[in-house]
Amino acid sequence: MTVKVLHYLDSDAFGGAEQSMLHLLAHIDRRVFSPILLMTDPPLPDVIREARSLDIPVRSVPRARGATNVVAAIRLARALRGGGHLLHAHLTWALGCAWAILSGRAVGLPIVATVQLFMPGPHVSLSRTTARLIPRLVDRYVAVSPHVAAALSSGLRVPSERIAIVPNGIPNRPWTMEEREARRRSSRARVFGAESRPIVLVVARLERQKGHALLLRAAADLPGVVFAFAGSGPGQAELEREAALLGVADRVLFLGHRTDVPDLLAAADVFVLPSSNEGLPLALLEATAAGIPVVASDIGGNRDIVKDAETGLLVPVDDAKALGGAINQLVRDPAFARRLGEAGAARFEERYTAAAMARGVEQVYREVLGRPAPGWPEATQR
Repeated sequence: MTVKVLHYLDSDAFGGAEQSMLHLLAHIDRRVFSPILLMTDPPLPDVIREARSLDIPVRSVPRARGATNVVAAIRLARALRGGGHLLHAHLTWALGCAWAILSGRAVGLPIVATVQLFMPGPHVSLSRTTARLIPRLVDRYVAVSPHVAAALSSGLRVPSERIAIVPNGIPNRPWTMEEREARRRSSRARVFGAESRPIVLVVARLERQKGHALLLRAAADLPGVVFAFAGSGPGQAELEREAALLGVADRVLFLGHRTDVPDLLAAADVFVLPSSNEGLPLALLEATAAGIPVVASDIGGNRDIVKDAETGLLVPVDDAKALGGAINQLVRDPAFARRLGEAGAARFEERYTAAAMARGVEQVYREVLGRPAPGWPEATQR
């Protein structure tokens, strides 16, 4: 008999947290753990499609949000009762999935919660009751980086012994430099046509946190470089206006949502992620696996992946001049850029595979279920 793990997701959009959960579901040891995905309404089609392709059951459960959703929370508790042995809540922010955690505890489920991002700001202080209560109900937090773990300890006063650091992982195999060059030759013309100028790529939702506006300011000082923005989001119209005001609109490509990210990475010369806040960004992992030289803002999640001047370049947050200087350094020195790309791919292979992430989460499950209660299968004792 396997351990039934209920994976709860209440996201409104498909992003890194959702993709990370799917990577976990694809690599969990199904001989011991049986994942069941719980989705609220409206569901995310991409998540459901991928889960079903992995032969993972998908169940619809009531959505409970806000202080007035007590009735929905009761219905959610009823849906959780008897459905599994453990609840794994996937949080897009530190106090996410609060009603699911309350409902799960109400029916006696052990609870694991993965935190992808800890955003400082008034939304935490305004939820003081939730901030005091929820951390006490979670048996073990999974922080995707030391930065997120430290924020949980300082921001929500979660004891360190109830936090496990398990970095995000992706299923990509790192490219050799020979593979990268071969892919570049086959992808460049197909993706970017006859463009011969250096191409800087960003793969991220078009929202303020990701730093696209900062990159546009840096672009103004790099007249010979093209900038490709892959991703959709609410900020596109504002970014297009900003590009026009800065006089760089003819060198900025808005590619929209893409399913051919490996081709984009192969065709580009530099990958940039100038975010103001990150947990452990999957896009940066994909870039390092592809061996492309990277420039990223010097913040917690990025800093865990990129070692400055060893596997990429880090620049201060909100410093357009430094960002432009780092991009220019890589564009002007291809040999240096290649060394950074090779070192980044090697570091990825050591630390950030999906299989390694799954083994880490499995260990958390075993620790949480270390003292079996009546009705839990024997597999939890191994």
